Amino acid sequence: MDRRSFLGVCGLSTLTASAGCLGGTAHPLPPVEGTIRARRVLASDGESYRPLLWTNAKRVRVEDARIEQLLAERDSANRTVPSAVHERLASDYADLQYQVRLRQRTETHLTGVDSGDLVDYNTGRQSFNRVLVGDDVGFQVGVTNRPSIQSFGRIRRAGRVDKMEKTQTDGETRYRLVLAHRVLDDGPRQRTYLTTEQMANSVEQGRRYRFEVGGDFGERVIAIETRLS
Repeated sequence: MDRRSFLGVCGLSTLTASAGCLGGTAHPLPPVEGTIRARRVLASDGESYRPLLWTNAKRVRVEDARIEQLLAERDSANRTVPSAVHERLASDYADLQYQVRLRQRTETHLTGVDSGDLVDYNTGRQSFNRVLVGDDVGFQVGVTNRPSIQSFGRIRRAGRVDKMEKTQTDGETRYRLVLAHRVLDDGPRQRTYLTTEQMANSVEQGRRYRFEVGGDFGERVIAIETRLS
């Protein structure tokens, strides 16, 4: 047995015991970090899985006509799968899986992964919808059903500020940033984010920043970390 396999086996038994002692209130592993390189939805006919949707920095590939509606957005590398689409697909296939491919920056001996490895992780639909190709993410790996992502922590995303918007709706003031992300090699894609007045006033149009995003679809700018240009 090689060193990584040995550590993984030892780690799993230790973690199982630790998780029981902790009563499920804390995750037994430290967070893992990496960069999203691809996203895909897989479907099973009961015997094997095939991709229905695949996105990376080069292209978007769709194998199911019902997902074509998702290509209406210009933000091609972040096709989200709403619950209605998921339910329609789930009724036609034996199983659906959501996966992200990451270039990992930290070692995970439990799964035998070294820094720099390219790894496919299963995740839930909601976590899948939150991330873009190119995002730097921190996440917790699943102790069971490995390799899987239990949850994303911080999601960091680079983008150029193309526009700042202020609107009034039913007496409520809302602030939005329109950001351009280079998620495909043929040019940037724009997305609109909700944010706060303070953050909207702290950026300059035409400048690039690294942001932290949140929300069910990664649609909120919740922190501005660094000005890149």
